Amino acid sequence: MACPSDTGFKQLFSFPELARELLCSAVPQQWTRRTRPGDFVRINASYVSPNGTHRHDDVVWCIHRDRHPCIYMLVEFQSAPDRWMATRMQGGREAWPARSTARLDPYRA
Repeated sequence: MACPSDTGFKQLFSFPELARELLCSAVPQQWTRRTRPGDFVRINASYVSPNGTHRHDDVVWCIHRDRHPCIYMLVEFQSAPDRWMATRMQGGREAWPARSTARLDPYRA
């Protein structure tokens, strides 16, 4: 479920300069510091999977690098920590009822 602040974050991270700053902060490696805002291309964040399910992400950037494959950076805004985010991004958790994983969530009391 989207939070009211999602719109503000989407607008904020729609600028390639801020997407680059986020990348450099999250991945403190030499190659990230060599990127330029012009290397970042925002792409459509709506998809249809092979089985026909629809998916919409918050912000997706394609980062073009000289002599290296492109990297896709998905920025998904969360109002709270989500232990299962990586699994959900791969499409594996949508079918699980929330109550079945709640007891495994380290962020819940």
